[in-house]
This record gives sequence, C-alpha cells and structure tokens, in this order.
Amino acid sequence: MQGKRVDTASSTDPEALLQVVSQSLAEGQLAKAVKACKTLNGGFPDFAPGWAVGSRVALKLGNADKALEFIDRALALDTKSGHLHIFRAQCLLEKKQLPQAIASAHKAVELSPKDAAVLYNAGTFLGMHCNEHSIACPYYETAVALSPENAEYCFSLAAVYRFLGRVKEAAATWDRAIQLAPEYYEAYLLRSEVLKQTVDSNHTLELESLVERGIKDWRGESMVCHALAKEYEDTADYSRSFSWLKRGTDLRQKHTRYDVAADEKTMGEIAQQFSLEFMQQPRVGGDSEEPIFILGLPRTGSTLLERILSSHDEVFAAGELNVFALELVRICQNSQGGGQIARDDLVRVSTTIDYSQLAQNYIESTRPRTGQLPRFIDKMPNNFLYCGLIHLAMPKARIIHIMRNPMDSCYAMYKRLFKGAYPMSYDQEQLGRYYLAYRRLMDHWGKVMPESILEVRYEQLVADQETQTRRVLGYCGLDWQDSCLHFEKNEAPSTTASASQVREPIYKTAQNMWRNYEEQLEPLRELLEKGGIDVNASKY
Repeated sequence: MQGKRVDTASSTDPEALLQVVSQSLAEGQLAKAVKACKTLNGGFPDFAPGWAVGSRVALKLGNADKALEFIDRALALDTKSGHLHIFRAQCLLEKKQLPQAIASAHKAVELSPKDAAVLYNAGTFLGMHCNEHSIACPYYETAVALSPENAEYCFSLAAVYRFLGRVKEAAATWDRAIQLAPEYYEAYLLRSEVLKQTVDSNHTLELESLVERGIKDWRGESMVCHALAKEYEDTADYSRSFSWLKRGTDLRQKHTRYDVAADEKTMGEIAQQFSLEFMQQPRVGGDSEEPIFILGLPRTGSTLLERILSSHDEVFAAGELNVFALELVRICQNSQGGGQIARDDLVRVSTTIDYSQLAQNYIESTRPRTGQLPRFIDKMPNNFLYCGLIHLAMPKARIIHIMRNPMDSCYAMYKRLFKGAYPMSYDQEQLGRYYLAYRRLMDHWGKVMPESILEVRYEQLVADQETQTRRVLGYCGLDWQDSCLHFEKNEAPSTTASASQVREPIYKTAQNMWRNYEEQLEPLRELLEKGGIDVNASKY
C-alpha cells in the first residue's frame, strides 16, 4: 500500500484508511486526516490503531481532551500496548497533568520491559518533555543493552549522561555511537565539548582525516570544524583553532538567511514605543513574585548564575523558557482578531494589550513544572527584548541582566554552534552590530525603568562569588543559604551548553579568552569600539 492513494469515502479496508490518516498527518493535511479518521473509527470502532491515530489528529488540532479520550479507547481495545501508553503520556502532558503523564510513561515500560523502542521512547519523553533525566537514564541504558547496535540510542544516552554530569561516560558512549554510525557528526562535536582535551589525549587526527576524506553534508562539516576548533583551543594551538573555527562559521553563515538590519530596526522600534513617558503611565499587571528572569546574551555566565540561585531551596531552575514570547504573540494576535502579525506591528500592538492577562498566561504556561517552590528562574537570554513588557505585566518579578566583557561575550557566541538560534553569531560584522543594538536597548531599559533591573557582571561573580551571591539573593528577597556557595554540588540536571562546566567550582580560565585571537578578531574589536564600547574597561 506504500504511496497508494485511497478514496476514504468508499474504502472498507481499515489498514488502508489508517494509511490515509497517517499520510495526511505527515503532509499537514489536517482536514483530510479528520475526514479519513471519522470514516475509519465510524466504520471500525473495534480497531485500536484507528483510535490511536485519531488521538494524534486531535492533539494536532489542539484538542487534548479529545486526544486523551481517543487514546483511552485504543487502550481499552489493546490493554497491553506500551507504545499507546507513551502517547497517552503526551496527551496528559498537554493537559498539564505532569504526575499522571510520568506515571503513564512508567506504565509503558512496565507493560513492555523488553521492548527497546518503548524504553527509548519512555526515556525520551521523561527527559525531553518532563526534565526527568535521572529517571530517563536507566530506561536509555536498558534500551541500549537490548539494542546495542542502535546508534541513536547510544547518542541519546550519552546526552543524558552529559546532562547529569557523568562526562566520562558521555564521551565513551559518543565514541560508541560514532563507531556504529561514523556519519553521526553531532556526536563528534559533543564528544569534543564534554571533556577538556589534552596534548596527549585528543581526536584532532581523526577529525582532520574526516574532513580530508570529504563530508557531503555541510552541517556535518561545520560540526567537525567546530570540534577541531574546540580541541585545538584546549591544547593551546590557537592559530589552528581559529582557522578551523572560521571555516566552520563561514560554512554555517553561507547557509544562513539572516539580515542583522532587521534586528537593529526591531530593537530601535522597541525603544521608541516603550518610551519613558509610556513606561511611567499607570498600568495594571499581575502580582506574582515567582519569576526570576536571567537575561542578556548567551554564553555570558547565565547558567552559572542560575545554578547558584537554584541551589537555594526556594528556587526552581525552569531553564530557557520561550513561553513569554509565545504568550506575547498569542495575546497580541487575539487582540487583533487572530491571524499573523508582522514583527514591526507586533511591537506597536504590544503597547495596547492587557498586561495582567499576559502575566496570567505566562505563569500558567510554565505549569506544572513551576509552582512547587516560591520562585522559579526563566533564563531565556532573548527576554532582554521584553524587559519593559515583563515589568509592566509582572512588576514584582525580578529581572537580572548578566554581562560579560564584550569581546569575551562575542567570541564565546562566535565559537558556539547554536541549533537554529542566534544566526548573527557566525559573522563578526553581524555579531558586532547585534551586540551594539543589544547594548543600546539595555541602556534604554536602564533609563526608563531605573532600579528595576539588577546588573551582574560575570567577572565580578567569578572574583567574589559570596559578595555577588549575597547581592543577588538580597535583590530577589531571598535569605542567605550556604548551599549557594557550593553550586557544583547541585545534582539537578543541566541541559545547556554549559552542562559540563556547572559541575565544577568557579574557575577564571574563561576570562580574556579572546586575547588569544586578538589579530583574528580585530574586525569585531574595531566595530565595537567605533560603536562606543571600551573593550578594556572594568565596567562595560
């Protein structure tokens, strides 16, 4: 039946109808999927896969209640399917019933303890969607034991080891994934990043040989180039490091559609709309004190600050949430009758919305993960764009701007291969222009909402952790706890790019790294200094 189109109105074959629904879902033809699904389940009510695929359709349509009803009908017909319980867990999560969702994932494994795919999917659900990496880990380990030749299983297990701070096991498991699938290029990059390489122990010859043989996929080549840059930097061969880095970033930039002028324009428009006069007008916002926003640019020390704060027993680290931006867009669209809104129009419309409703929607969108502790941290860097909106919507929320030496900050972004984010980071000119626009906007926020944002400098945090930690805790209204000085003992998983480093005590070796590449980064330095940034100043 592969590829065959079926007339859903006349078909009497449930498998054929099932294929129509699945194919329609894959192609994004929801109306066709709904029609075929009604025919399927109306004509074959005892066919469990029909209700299961109906649940998928309902979830695509945003109807979690109907999706749960359909998956339960499927389970009534097929009571011992672990795979169905995995999808039931997804339905429950959409309904924000986290404990029940986790229980359903466990039930799937209980029913299918020897099914590697069920164990892997349960681990993926628990880790990726519930942040329960400690629970997911043994499921992944069993899946790998049951299916030792599956490179994807090995890759995911290695990633969980990294999140949990088991870095040596992560590196060894990525080795195994590479042996099974030599073209799994992301594994080479992550293996290089998870441990500090040495002159006596590194992978540079292996990686260079890969490039010499030729890598068809430009994404793969870029990953291998970044891996080489990381390993040569670890071994202090800075010339080779930057050479490979530039090759990788040039390749990525070549395949990235991005115009920094659009972001410069948007940030300028934000400053214009959220003027001092506008910000001083009386508004009604929410009264929640739960959120602590850590924002700025990536690779500036936000994960370090998050780990310090979340070592306090009243603070939960929720990670990099994109929900404030999503809820903002949603409420702006609803205020205009629905439909898409152009980016420039979005800035204007955001000055007219119900800020208390935005606050309520934001808090609710973080549930059920948040709410168990008095405070939670949202460390999405891009929230710097929304400081004004955050303050208007949640005047009691804390906003912390983490900063780092401008050149160190930009270089750290330049050398990081982000997944689909920060497209300005692969070109020195675009990166410099974006940095200047970001600084102009943050300076604006400082003027129109004074004393509402706490600035924390990475270098000062590293030099005197206790003083800076007391300062941050005081700003957040939290009592002192000694545990905040020993963040490296915090056993909570970390899924950021700094997952390996957060297990170590504070170190100073990341400061002034850009000095190793002064000649190569000269275009960036000149651009920043022409924009009024003193890259050598103690305050920036």
